[in-house]
Order: sequence, then structure tokens, then C-alpha cells
Amino acid sequence: MFDLEQSIKKWKRELAADQAMEEGYVAELEGHLRDRVEELTGQGVAAQDAFEQVVEAMGKTEQVGAEFYKAHTVRRSGRPPWQPPRFMPALAWNYFKVAGRKISRQKGYTFINVAGLSIGMAAFLLILLYCRFERSYDDFQRNGERIYRIENIRKSAAKIDRSATCPLGLGPALKKEFSDVADFVRLFDGSGDSNIVTRRSDPDKETDAVDRVRSFYVKKVFYADPSLLRVFSFPLLHGDAATALEAPDAVVMTESTAKKYFGNANPMNQTVAVTTALGTHDFRISGVCRDLPPNSHLQFDLLLPMNGLVALWPELQEDQQWTNNAFQTYILLSPAGTPASLEAKFPGLIEAYPLHSPAYKREFRLQPLRRIHLHSRLRNELGVNGNGQTVMFLELIGVFILLIAWVNAVNLATARSQQRGKEVGVRKTLGADSRQLAAQFLFESVWINVVAFLLSLGIVWAVLPNFNRLIDGTLSLSQLGAGWIGLGLTILAGAVLSGSYPAFILSSFRPALAMRGSAQGGLRGSTLRKCLVLLQFLLAVMLISATLIVGRQMAFMRNRDLGVDIEHTLVLKVPQVPQARLAAAVAREQLAGLAAIADATVSLSVPGRDYPAS
Repeated sequence: MFDLEQSIKKWKRELAADQAMEEGYVAELEGHLRDRVEELTGQGVAAQDAFEQVVEAMGKTEQVGAEFYKAHTVRRSGRPPWQPPRFMPALAWNYFKVAGRKISRQKGYTFINVAGLSIGMAAFLLILLYCRFERSYDDFQRNGERIYRIENIRKSAAKIDRSATCPLGLGPALKKEFSDVADFVRLFDGSGDSNIVTRRSDPDKETDAVDRVRSFYVKKVFYADPSLLRVFSFPLLHGDAATALEAPDAVVMTESTAKKYFGNANPMNQTVAVTTALGTHDFRISGVCRDLPPNSHLQFDLLLPMNGLVALWPELQEDQQWTNNAFQTYILLSPAGTPASLEAKFPGLIEAYPLHSPAYKREFRLQPLRRIHLHSRLRNELGVNGNGQTVMFLELIGVFILLIAWVNAVNLATARSQQRGKEVGVRKTLGADSRQLAAQFLFESVWINVVAFLLSLGIVWAVLPNFNRLIDGTLSLSQLGAGWIGLGLTILAGAVLSGSYPAFILSSFRPALAMRGSAQGGLRGSTLRKCLVLLQFLLAVMLISATLIVGRQMAFMRNRDLGVDIEHTLVLKVPQVPQARLAAAVAREQLAGLAAIADATVSLSVPGRDYPAS
């Protein structure tokens, strides 16, 4: 039999259980309920039906509480603080709150844990940025998969000479003889100690003398075939790539070099005088190239035409075409060609052209463009290359550092597991199962890792300027590009894996032992914990030992007696022109006569460096 009073009492208890429903709100709703039930029963509706209709019209208890809270709260969102956001499941919101409370109450432990993780992640990120940059060399080249450089190998009884430079005639011969070669590019390094002088197109224009003629030292000057701008992806801001290097008096500048001389004015068709080892000659600016990416193994400030070099140095075309091995030679492989098939034809080419000699055996090999920076150790390289083994070693160090950070977090969590024994005991006594507890502890681990990762980004952003000065680089976080996805997944996977073991340990406590404060509390896995501590120790010892060894090696190289007093030896560079060389010989005699100078000498190159034209 339906009892209205008992039903109302039960309904009131449900309302009172809602955190938003104060005693006055419940009394107000009770009065409304009784009035409406009395009205319906007066109309002939049964008491039970009337009660159920009114309760249904009012809505569910949690909805009523939410509406009352929304009507009386000063919070802008209107959402009670004990309710999760709409986008978050209720259990996850509970995990989030509990994790926040633990972090706020255990500041010392949290600081140590987050600091260790963030520093480890920051070190890993810096190493990752550097290694990713090193491995990205020449990736921007549109034809990068088809561009190869010719390696010139000469084997004699005394030695094996492996050079990046070849004879002048090799490139045209390759294209003529083999359909596998779609195009070729030759480069001659004319850098030396070059000087470039800018002249105005209208010399009669009234202007300041300093503004009329500007002279600067230009570090990287190359003579190149016109095909360079077709084969390589070096876009021109001004000029036509197809014809920019065809005229013997043409010159192509990079954007920053052009601004140095002409500011923001259009430099096209302006005249510059270029001083090289071949003398001083006038050139007309026929193109301005966008500044080269830092991850290009070929870096230049100025490009001069190859036919201009031949015109200034006629011996190259006459008797030095096959004997002067001073030209970097690149080929663009045809879509149908393969490196192996082309290399198999090189012996026949060597026999057909004056490339063989009784003094040595010559071989040509193909170097993929994108492997030059990390995997080439030839004489006459265009610049200082990286080292693939060093990059791989650094990547291993980065992984070790990240592992140490995560293992340290695991050890800290398991070392503190006894302090959370009573918490686990209470939760299990109230009905929580091991899976729920494991999920809670795993969420805390992921949350701490996320905070540490965000802090590590701040650390990397702060130290990157100094790090770039240290490595003479231009690294930035934006260079990761799509790598952010892989990095995020790696950090997330590491957070889950490093949190899984502590979560398993904590959720495995037996309530009875944990509540009594037992030393064990049902804790298992001590052997694995000891192994993790040992692993952390071994990784740390390996990194410290490697650091000490490298430090000793660097100290040895700095302090080694080279037979030269570096601190008291001065090198003066002069332009590589005949007049300067004659003047240098006279200057040597005069310098040697000074009391402050013990001796003086003249050399074509700084001792220890190769002289490229060989």
C-alpha cells in the first residue's frame, strides 16, 4: 500500500544528499510538492500517481540541484565545482582533483620529481633538435634523391687519395657518354681571400665617396655552371635561373650579400669588381638568390660563371682540362638511371678519356647528396662536415638521459609507496578495486610528466640562444615540424610505462596489512626495484665516464705540444693575386727585421689545411 509520507521522506533524503541542496531549498521544494499533490488528488488522481507525476515534472535530483546552484551561485560558468566539465568523464575528473591535491600537499616530492623529469626532457629535446638538424642536411633540395657528387679516388703504391674534386672535363664527358646523366654541375672554389667592390651604374652621379664605392671581404665565392640553378633548389628573388650564369661577366649574389652593398635598392644589372686569385674583374649582377638554408652543405655568398673562369684561365681548357683536379662535380641522375648501373660504366670512361695514369689507378664513385654532410670525409670538402657516428652517439646519450629521468621517477614513486599504504587500504575497504587504483596512480604519473614536459619546453626556449652560440647553429623549436607528434607520443608512452610499475605496486597493497601499517603491506616486486636502481646507477656512471673521457681528450688536444707557439704566432691573410704575393715576400723580409718578431714566412695556405687545386 502506497504511503505518501514515507515516499516524501525518501525523496527529501535524495535531495539532501545533493551538495547543492541546502536545507531551505529542500523545504521549499517539499512545500511545492505537497501543494501540487493535494491539488491533483482533489481532481480525482490517485495519491501514488499524483506523487510520481509531480516528482517527474520537477526532474531528476541531480538536475534539480544543478538548477538551484546555477540560480544562486556567483560562478560565471554556473557549474558546481564538484561536477566534472562536460568534456571530461566523471571518474577522470576525480583523478584530476586527487592528483592536484597530492601535488599541492607533497611539494618537496613533487618538486624533486618534476625537476628531474623536466631537466632530463630538456636535455633530450636539445639533443633531439641538434641531431634532427644534422640529419636534415639538403632535405630541402627538390631533386635531392637524384643528385650525386663524384668521388675521385686515386690509388698508388704509397697512398690512397680520396678527393671531392675532379677534373674540369669530367662533367661534360659524363653527360655526353651516358644517358643515365640528365645534367651536371661543376663548382670551383674561388673563395680564398677575395675582395668585392661595388660601383654605381652611374659613376657621374653626385654622391658621397663612401656610398659610391663599398668594399667588403666576401667569404664564399664559387665559379659554377649555369645548370646549378636548375639542378639545385636555390630560388632567385631577382633574375632568371635559366640564364643567370650564362654570360661570362654575370654574377649571382645572395640576398644578404646584395643588401650589404645596395641596401633595399634593386641590385640587378649593377656592376661589381671582384678580386680573386685571377685578378680583379668587373661583373654584372644577373640574379639575387634567397639566402641559403643553414642545413645546406653548399654555402655561398657569390656565384660567378664557369665560362668566365675558363676565359680568365685559358690553360684550363687547353692542357689542364684532365689534369687539374679542382672541380666539385655533381650529376643529376635521369629518372630511369640507377647509381649502380652508372658506376659500372665508369671504368670504360676512365680508359676512353685521359683520366688514367701509370702512377696511380683512378676510380669514380657516386655520393648521394643527402649523405655528404654526415658520411663524407674527403679531401677538398666544401666545408666542415658532421659525423654520422657522433650524431648516433648523441642520440643514444639523449635516450639514456631520458631513461635516467624516468627510472628516477619510478624509484621515487616506489620508495614513497609505503606512505600511501593507508590511503590504498581505505579506498579498497570502501569498494575501490585494483584497476581503479592503478588508473588513479597512472593518471598522477602522466599528469606529472605533462607538467615536466611543459617546463622542459620553457627551459629549452630559455637556453637555446646560448646553445646556438655554443654550436654555432640556428636551432629553434619550430624546426621540429611534424616531429612534435612523434615527440608527444614518445613522452606519453614513457609517462605511461614509467607510471605503470608504481601503479601496479601501489594497487597491489592488501588492505588489512596496509591499515595496520605493516612494513610490507603486501608490497611485491622488490627485485625489479633493485634492478631499476642499478640501471639508473649504471647509466649515470656511463654518462659521467664518457664526459670525463671526452674532457680529458679535449684537454690533451688543447695542451699538446704542436711544435708551434700558437699564442705567439700571427697569421696575416692577403688577397690571392700575383701583386699581393710579391708584396708579401717583401713584407716578410721587413717583418723579420723587426726586433719584436722572431721570424716570418710566407705560405700558400695555413699549415694543416689542404691546398685545393691538386
